[in-house]
Amino acid sequence: MAEAEARRRQPRMPAAAATAKPPRPRSRARRWLALATVLLVFLGVVAVGGYFATQTVYFVGTDSQGFVTLYRGVPYELPGGVKLYTENFVTGVNAQQLPAARRKALLDERLRSRKDATDLVRQVEQGQIAAQ
Repeated sequence: MAEAEARRRQPRMPAAAATAKPPRPRSRARRWLALATVLLVFLGVVAVGGYFATQTVYFVGTDSQGFVTLYRGVPYELPGGVKLYTENFVTGVNAQQLPAARRKALLDERLRSRKDATDLVRQVEQGQIAAQ
């Protein structure tokens, strides 16, 4: 009889509550994974935007043979030999043919608009830069 009384006095859990799992707190690993994913996406967007921005500018320099060349991009190289510029147009004028002062001003690798850079290269080809 004592056993029966002890059984009656113990509270019973409702059937639905006994099978339901308590809410699990969000783990730190998931938060770090979400944060890392957001950060990588952000950096990817910035990198792609930066690349396209660099492709809207031009500069004048010389190629490996010393010819005045129009480049698209920025005059920098990343580690591993990744160039942030491409050769756009090579003139038939060797930079050594230009007076030193003009050569220095022309080959300063200043970023220019496409029109400004092409006009400058056209003047070099027509001999107008050397005559000034």
